[in-house]
Amino acid sequence: MILYTIIPDESIFNNNSFNSSNQASDNLATMEINYMGEKVEVFKNSSNKYVVGRVLSTSLSAYLNPKLQPGTEIE
Repeated sequence: MILYTIIPDESIFNNNSFNSSNQASDNLATMEINYMGEKVEVFKNSSNKYVVGRVLSTSLSAYLNPKLQPGTEIE
């Protein structure tokens, strides 16, 4: 089944075993911030640095920027 939607998977599927963006982040709070001029979703890891969870920007160049890839630590 393919769903063409911008709604996160967690909102559609109420199954804890299905988590596409952060498998180890069940209880981590996420924030939406502007970083390098692009909108991204980040969460704070155990070393108090922010980690990019996903890119929310509609700019195609944001998805090609290696500094905005999910899993990248930012300060």
